Amino acid sequence: MATHNEQNRDEHNSLNEAFGDAALQADSEVDRQLQESLREIAEASLAPPEAIEHVLEEISNEQAKKRTKWGRFVQQIRQMDFATRRLVVSAFLGLQMQLVNVLANVYGDQYGLGLIAMTTIVCLAIYNCALTRNGNLGALTGGAFGMAASVGLAFFSWLFHSPTSLGGQLLIPLTLGCALLGYGIGRIGDKITMIRFQADPQKRREYLLKQLIELQEELKKGETTVTFLSVDVAGSTALKHGADPLAVEYTFNEYTNFVRSIASEFEGTIHSTAGDGIIVTFSHPQQAFLAARKMQAGMLEFNAFRNRIGGDFSLRCGIHTGTVMAARGDASNVNYSHVIDLSAHAQKASPIGGLAITEASAFYLPGGPAALRASRVEVQGHRVLLWQPALSLSNPVPSAVMEAPPPPPVHS
Repeated sequence: MATHNEQNRDEHNSLNEAFGDAALQADSEVDRQLQESLREIAEASLAPPEAIEHVLEEISNEQAKKRTKWGRFVQQIRQMDFATRRLVVSAFLGLQMQLVNVLANVYGDQYGLGLIAMTTIVCLAIYNCALTRNGNLGALTGGAFGMAASVGLAFFSWLFHSPTSLGGQLLIPLTLGCALLGYGIGRIGDKITMIRFQADPQKRREYLLKQLIELQEELKKGETTVTFLSVDVAGSTALKHGADPLAVEYTFNEYTNFVRSIASEFEGTIHSTAGDGIIVTFSHPQQAFLAARKMQAGMLEFNAFRNRIGGDFSLRCGIHTGTVMAARGDASNVNYSHVIDLSAHAQKASPIGGLAITEASAFYLPGGPAALRASRVEVQGHRVLLWQPALSLSNPVPSAVMEAPPPPPVHS
C-alpha cells in the first residue's frame, strides 16, 4: 500500500514538474514574441525599445486601475463633456463636504481634521469653478455645489441622526449664493489664465489650441446623419390658375396633412414647408424611400377623395443623406445645409410620379443602387438614380397595354 502511495506521489510530482517546465517554456516563448514585437515597433517608429516598454507598462497600469470600482468611476467622469464633468465634480464635492460636516458634529472633531477636510473641499470647489473660465458655466457649477451641499446636509443629518436640521431651509439661499459666487470665480478664472500666459507666448498658444479643440468637440456633439426627403407638386402654378381660392387652400392643406401622415408612419417629421414644397427628415434612407413610394402610390386616392381643385396632383420626390450639425441631435433646428439643398436639387431632377435618390442614400437600401434598376444622372456633382414605378399617374397604363390590339381577321 505504501509503495502504491509513493508511486502515485512520484507520478504527481513528475506531472507538476512537466507542467512547470511547459509553463516556463510558454512564458519564455511569450517573452520572446513580445521582445520581437517591441523590436519591430522600435524599428518602425525610430523610438528606443525602453520607451515603448515604458508606454506599454503605463497602459497596463491604466487598465489595471480601470478594473477597480473607483477606476471605473473616474473613467466615466473623464468620458463626460467638459461642462457636465464640472457640474458632476461640483455636486460630488458638495455632498462630501456635508458628509464630513455631519460626521464631525456626530462624533466630534477634537483635532480639527474635519475642519481641514472641509476647507480642502471648499478650495477644490473654488478651483473647479475657476476651471470653467466662463461666468455662466461657473454660476451653474457653483449652484450645483450649493444645492448638493444643502441636500447632503439634510440627508446625512437624517442618516446619522445629527441634531442639525437646516438642510432644507438652506436649499434656495445656499444655491443662489454659491451660483453668484461661481459666476464671479468663473469670470476671474478666465482673466487670471490670460494674465498668466501673457509672458509666455508658447504657453498661451497651447492654451488657445486646447480651447479650440474643446470648442470643436463641443460643436461636433450635434453632428448627426440625417436623410431629407423633398416633396413638391409638379405644375402647381397651373393647378391653382383659375381655381377657386377656397378650394386651393383646402386641397393644399389636405396635401400637407397627407404628406405628414405618411411621413409619421415611417418615423419621419416635417422639417419645413415653402408653398407646396415640403422637406421631411428621416433617420434612415430606407424610411424616406418607402415613404416617398407610398406618397406616390397614394396620389390616386388623394385626387379621388381629397382634391377639390379639379386638376390631378402629381409629385416629384428627392432623397439625400448626409451629415448635419444639429443642436442636441435635432435636425429640425438645421436650416442651412448642403444636404437639404441637394435633396431639393434631386427632387427637381425627379420624374413626375417617381423619385430621385442620390447614391449616398441608395447604398443604404437593401441590394444597394443596383436593386433599383434606375437610370442615372449627374446633379450638382452627385450621381442620382431616377426611379419610377411601372405604373404611375403620369403613365397610368403600361405601354404594352396602351398599344391597340390587332384588328380581327375578316372572314369572307
